Amino acid sequence: MPPDLLEEVFELNMQLEELRMQKKMGDDDPTLIEEIGQQKLELETKQEALLRELQNRWKMWTNDPA
Repeated sequence: MPPDLLEEVFELNMQLEELRMQKKMGDDDPTLIEEIGQQKLELETKQEALLRELQNRWKMWTNDPA
């Protein structure tokens, strides 16, 4: 896993933990919720790009023209 991606996932986990703690205390932070949602979308976009790259490399490796 690329180090920058690993760092993003780690930061997201920290924010999710912070959100869980706030919910236990009965608090909500709309800004934090929005940030987490944005990070989720960014990670999903990166995942899709990596999957496409992997699929393209697989086709090249197997000489599959499809």
